Amino acid sequence: MANKRSEQRKIKRLEITYSAYTDDALRGISSNISTSGVFIRTKKPFKPGTPVNISLEINVNNKIELSGITAWSVKTGRINHRDGMGVRLITTPQMYNDFVNELYKN
Repeated sequence: MANKRSEQRKIKRLEITYSAYTDDALRGISSNISTSGVFIRTKKPFKPGTPVNISLEINVNNKIELSGITAWSVKTGRINHRDGMGVRLITTPQMYNDFVNELYKN
């Protein structure tokens, strides 16, 4: 079976604060991270097409600010299922690109 993904993903669990442009900030956890997107595990995913501001906490003193568009979301209502949303990134500052490239090396 062929892999549909166009680029490498890396699993990395990091704290994320995210919001739609007009809503209050929510919390989630990163799951898959790539140079062009991130999957956010959350019980409150946004609908596809929703603009998203993301603050990715790479360590205690460093956060990377990103923006993107919700590409897809899943909400099953089951307790142990991985609800969340895939976000296609629009802005990727050099600090984020460097961080992802380091993940790929490990």
